[in-house]
Amino acid sequence: GSDHPLPGIGDTAVWAAPVLSDVVTSAPTVIAHKGAVTCTVESAGQRLTIPVDTGPLGGSTVAEAVAFATQTGALCNDIFAAIA
Repeated sequence: GSDHPLPGIGDTAVWAAPVLSDVVTSAPTVIAHKGAVTCTVESAGQRLTIPVDTGPLGGSTVAEAVAFATQTGALCNDIFAAIA
């Protein structure tokens, strides 16, 4: 999937997930950098608390994916703070 900017996480951060017709078909991966540290958060499966659209394509909306990635990115900010 394409990389999408994720503001407020580390120095730079993006979320990435397959997007098809404005529907995200899997949980976003978050990749954040702060200084020399990189934080990557990936899902091992679909058992996540991300809202699921029951439309014909399934998956979640881009807005829901951004909200999920922002919450997940907060974990990276916690890690950055802990090792600072």
